[in-house]
Amino acid sequence: MGRLRRIFRYYLLSLKFDVKTLFAYPEAFWMAAFTQPLWAIVQMIFIETLYGQTSNFLGYSKYDSYMLYGTYKAIQSLAVMIFYLRLQDLTEEIRGTSQWSLDMMLLKPIDSQLFATSGKYWLPELTNILVGAGMVMYGLVNEPRMINGLQILAYFYVLFLALIVVYVLYFVLQTLLFWFDYLQVGEAFWIRMQGFGKYPRELYHGGLGVLVNIAIPVTLMGSVPVEYLLGRIPYTMLAMYTVVVAALFFLSRWFWFFSLKRYSSFSS
Repeated sequence: MGRLRRIFRYYLLSLKFDVKTLFAYPEAFWMAAFTQPLWAIVQMIFIETLYGQTSNFLGYSKYDSYMLYGTYKAIQSLAVMIFYLRLQDLTEEIRGTSQWSLDMMLLKPIDSQLFATSGKYWLPELTNILVGAGMVMYGLVNEPRMINGLQILAYFYVLFLALIVVYVLYFVLQTLLFWFDYLQVGEAFWIRMQGFGKYPRELYHGGLGVLVNIAIPVTLMGSVPVEYLLGRIPYTMLAMYTVVVAALFFLSRWFWFFSLKRYSSFSS
């Protein structure tokens, strides 16, 4: 219980600090808040163009696609807001060129992985989250369906799983810096992998399908939660997704603690 209290206090204090920073320097916030959502317009043009030629794409109507992309946009932005900055800083912390060295972080009375990879928030992403939620609501309103409470719970549960997958993916890529001193492709690979999540899962077949639907299920970011919301996937599949995501998370923790031994050799 004491550990959980420390973790909660850490996240709360970090959020308060970032909110104060936002009020102290509001220009950067407003610039990002108004410009970043403009990228959603490109996707909306793509959706309208695609469904100007067809009424159905891999089982998705136009309004289903709005829900898919809105869901993807919201979860991607939530991931960036919660842990992107901290994971990005991990590069310099491992190399010892940051204001915070990893040595200092490992001495804190809190889980080293949580402290080193979370607790710094990029608040301008709130506007992207609202844009994504708005697109989901737009799809629901324009093509009404019968949706029950269990479908809604499954939708948000899958979003939670998706958030873990996105975190684990970037976390493992950054942890590779313990082994490769000048790894430069981590963030680019993370962004490209996320891109698979904004299309229907039925689009991917063969080895690629196994990779993005099961092994590293980035389709949890978009099509899978939408299909649960629409009642197209059996609830029994939730158990499989839960096991896969839990396995990825615990493997990432094992890799982190294993790689810390490598860090000791760098500082010796």
